[in-house]
Amino acid sequence: MLVVYAEGLVSWGGLSMRMRSMPSKTFLAVVISFLCVPTLELSFVLPVHGALIEWKVSEGGNGHFYEAVLAPSTINWQTARDDAISKGGDLASIASSAENEFVFSLIDSVEYWAFTGAHNYGPWIGGYQIDNTSEPAGNWAWTDGTPWGYTSWAVSQPDNFGAAEHNAHYFVPANARDDTWNDWNGTGLLIKGYVLETLTANSNGDFDGDGDTDGFDFLEWQRGESPDPLSQSDLNDWEANYGAVASLTVAAAAVPEPATVPLLVTALALACLLRVPTA
Repeated sequence: MLVVYAEGLVSWGGLSMRMRSMPSKTFLAVVISFLCVPTLELSFVLPVHGALIEWKVSEGGNGHFYEAVLAPSTINWQTARDDAISKGGDLASIASSAENEFVFSLIDSVEYWAFTGAHNYGPWIGGYQIDNTSEPAGNWAWTDGTPWGYTSWAVSQPDNFGAAEHNAHYFVPANARDDTWNDWNGTGLLIKGYVLETLTANSNGDFDGDGDTDGFDFLEWQRGESPDPLSQSDLNDWEANYGAVASLTVAAAAVPEPATVPLLVTALALACLLRVPTA
């Protein structure tokens, strides 16, 4: 239910915001987004994006931004890379032990790993073999063009098991988590996510990483959870991309419920009220 309280506080479906200092156009966009979101029926589930974390130069980093991305079930290497590129980045490349330690800190949590009883499988990174003419350790590269040099292979890895393992991911041959790697077959078996690396924090206004830019992303900005918390640049980013949806196939069309129409009328009326000067 849409409820308007005194002092300009608006509540919808358990979410609330103050509209007194919000431009009417922005407020209207947020309200309409809240009205429409519950009526969508989509056949896909997007990977869950966390926060972009900067590896700060002042802390010995490269100034790049990294993000641990969790898939709804499992994800293959190519799909992970396509998703990373769609977010303006690529799969993470690791050029030093310090960078490896930093990236591992983002995924050092049980939800990013799959333990099989003997081995623990972690997220994808951007290492891949250009060809298989020098197995198992030759012709590796990073997807973003970073020179291949530093490695952190687990014991006895890479091994090209089954002559089909050409993609890198975090891996430990035990019930533990560590910053060591394995070569894997790229199909997505057991891999639950990936690490994104990007040069900037630009998220196209999709601050919650759900694949579209809507009113919920405005609330992320309002709560200080956008890449540059409460900044005008992030707000401008949201406004410029409002209504954008990830380019994925949708099998079921969005059909508004009958109650949506009067609610939209209510939203328009509220927007008009914001423009009426007080006495």
